[in-house]
Amino acid sequence: MDKYVTHQELKYQVEKLSDKMDLMDTKDELRVEKSESSLIRWYIGTTIALGGILITVIGMMISNV
Repeated sequence: MDKYVTHQELKYQVEKLSDKMDLMDTKDELRVEKSESSLIRWYIGTTIALGGILITVIGMMISNV
């Protein structure tokens, strides 16, 4: 066992590490896209719910007049 690394071994390990980093970047991008779509759905759902509450309150105010 030699205590020094050859250029070929170093190059192989760097390429291997680079591939792993690319995969991690892809996973992070997918997580961000998933959370963005989740936030958009939450926003739309909340807006619809608030609109329904507003219509109900206005309808009750008009019927009591």
